Amino acid sequence: MEIGDTLLERLRALPPAAQKAVLDLIDSLMQRKPTDLPRATRPPLNFPVDHWGNWPADLGLRRQELYGQRGR
Repeated sequence: MEIGDTLLERLRALPPAAQKAVLDLIDSLMQRKPTDLPRATRPPLNFPVDHWGNWPADLGLRRQELYGQRGR
């Protein structure tokens, strides 16, 4: 059984009010713009990147190292 046949079968089993709700849902889905493009067709990210030099070798990213005792 194909998906279209399954959809019709289940739609016919619904009461008229539920059929109307399904129709409204389908209409709203058809009006949406395709926002999720495949990754291959997405434009590359274009934002400025500033380089502020290399990170210090002794820089730790633990909270205590970043903020000291006052960062609790």
